[in-house]
Amino acid sequence: MIGETMFVTGITMFLVAPIVGRLMVKVDMRLIIAFGLVTFASGSYMMTGITRDYDFYEAAAPEILRGIGMMCAIGADQHHRARHLPPDRVKNASGLFNLTRTSAAQ
Repeated sequence: MIGETMFVTGITMFLVAPIVGRLMVKVDMRLIIAFGLVTFASGSYMMTGITRDYDFYEAAAPEILRGIGMMCAIGADQHHRARHLPPDRVKNASGLFNLTRTSAAQ
């Protein structure tokens, strides 16, 4: 069941990515990041009362919010960090950013 629930987060991020990409051109990225952090926090707060009796549908809404929040916060943040770099350095900067983000999570 956990795989099904986490799939909801992944598919949400997949579907929201193009929308966030378009918004980054029109809206200040700091607002997108702030929206993402608030949305992720809201989804996480909704999961604070989770028990083993929760079913898929009770956990789906918070996971959708968390997926939207992660895509907004991480996608906009990564773009904001790399936008002033020369094109030949963007791949290395993106890899370094992902390495530090992943290492910090462990």
